[in-house]
Amino acid sequence: MSLIIIRPLAEIIEELDLILPLKDRTETGDIGIFLEETPRLNVAATFALVVQLVPFELKDQSLFKVGLCLLEMPLTFRYLALKKEHLTGREIFMVKERQHYLKAINLDLVVSDTPNWEKALEFVDSKPGEPPLFESLTDSDDEPDPTPPRPNLTLVK
Repeated sequence: MSLIIIRPLAEIIEELDLILPLKDRTETGDIGIFLEETPRLNVAATFALVVQLVPFELKDQSLFKVGLCLLEMPLTFRYLALKKEHLTGREIFMVKERQHYLKAINLDLVVSDTPNWEKALEFVDSKPGEPPLFESLTDSDDEPDPTPPRPNLTLVK
């Protein structure tokens, strides 16, 4: 299942690096964020594992055959022919007349034990002056938080 975001794709891309640690290039084995424009012009956001990345030439263009495993239920595989600019996140690409975007996530960074939920909510929240799309995840005085504290996790190579 994908997260549906009610914002234009270009706006989401501009703010993406504020909430995710992104890489400058995509490699086999990377996990990336895959954004796909839906028929209603919303954006479906899914994490994707890059399972194949093979360079090839087609009509004097340097392209890459990219195999993605979309990390949703059920698992879905997509195979795309993309330019280097698409793999670095510098360009939006079109598939079946819909805009798509792919950018690898840098999982080598330390995972924080205090995620910036407010920044994430601002990302998917409505425009100023409109009602919010999601309720705030800040602590409430009415109910105690039933979730146990998260341990301090660090990703290691």
